Amino acid sequence: MISIPTSSSLSQSLADTAAWRHQTPLLARARETLTSAGRLTRHGPSRRQRTRSGAKMCLALWALALVSLFVPLVHFVLTPALLLAGPIAGWMRYRGIELSPLAELACPICHETIALQLVASVKLPHWADCTACGNPIQLRAAMPRETLPRALS
Repeated sequence: MISIPTSSSLSQSLADTAAWRHQTPLLARARETLTSAGRLTRHGPSRRQRTRSGAKMCLALWALALVSLFVPLVHFVLTPALLLAGPIAGWMRYRGIELSPLAELACPICHETIALQLVASVKLPHWADCTACGNPIQLRAAMPRETLPRALS
C-alpha cells in the first residue's frame, strides 16, 4: 500500500529541513545625533541539522570510549568519562549552533550601505566601525514605535 503524505506532515518535514532566519530592525547611531536604519539577520541550521550534529558528537565520543577500553590502566578513568561526556557534548552542540549574524545598514555619517559580519554571540547595543569611512557606529535594536529616518530597501 502506498502512503500519501498529508499537508501537515509535508509542512513539518519542510520546516525540519529549512534553516531558520530571524531579522531584527536596527538603528545605527553615530556622534549621538546622526541615526540611520538597518536590519540584523541571524540564521542557523534547522532542527534536523542540529540533531544530526549533536548525535555525531555523542557517537564520536562513545567510539573513543570503546577504543579506550583496550588501553590498560587508562580505561578505568577515560572510558567512563567519555561515556558521560558523549551526551553532554552532544546536547551542547545541539543547543549552541548559530551562524554569524549579518548587519545591513546605511552609515549615519557617509550614508553608504554597508554589511557587517558580526560574531555569533553579539549582544545589542554593539559598537562597530563603518567599513566605508571608518567611523564608530553604535548598533542597537529599534523599538517598535520608533520611527526610522532612513529605511534600508
